[in-house]
Amino acid sequence: DEDVIEFDKTQACIEQMLLLADVGHCTQGYDNFLIWNQAFFYECLQNHYRGHADDPRPGWHAGEIGFLEFYILPLAERCNAIIPSCHLAKGTRQILRRWNKDGIEWTENLAKRTYATERVEKGRKTPTARAVSPKLKVRKPRFSLFGRKSAKQIKEAVLADEIVEECPKDHLNGQVLAVSGIPPIDTIRATRRVSFS
Repeated sequence: DEDVIEFDKTQACIEQMLLLADVGHCTQGYDNFLIWNQAFFYECLQNHYRGHADDPRPGWHAGEIGFLEFYILPLAERCNAIIPSCHLAKGTRQILRRWNKDGIEWTENLAKRTYATERVEKGRKTPTARAVSPKLKVRKPRFSLFGRKSAKQIKEAVLADEIVEECPKDHLNGQVLAVSGIPPIDTIRATRRVSFS
């Protein structure tokens, strides 16, 4: 069916353009690439400080080369096939050549600045906004109400949790609890993520 084939082609073209929209800075000139590269570097570094990722500094230069060669360049070539007047692959190759030449020095300077900032921040008695964040312990909530908006609903959910914890598990099945305006336990089960096993 020709309509289906044409639709698939259109969908594939749109998907490629959306992928490129996410990383278009890697095809638009070296200076623009450096601006966004630095922003992403700091984002990765903050994730490292929070304990969510590895330190990006040691392999940043090589990682960007791999990203440009094996993801951006093929994507830019596919997009050039769709829109020949755009020279995306040419821009990516220019960035890659320049990054191979100057990128290691740029990465080392950036890493030196961040290491220096860490030393300064660790020596301060009062942390600043740029301070190195300690690894945070994420505390998972005991309950979750869908669409909870008021303090009354939160109090009811906490009270419901206390009721559920106080009742023996075998007494919950088939029993209807109604305490101070809290809906029956079956309604609470339907609106909360609670495991009774």
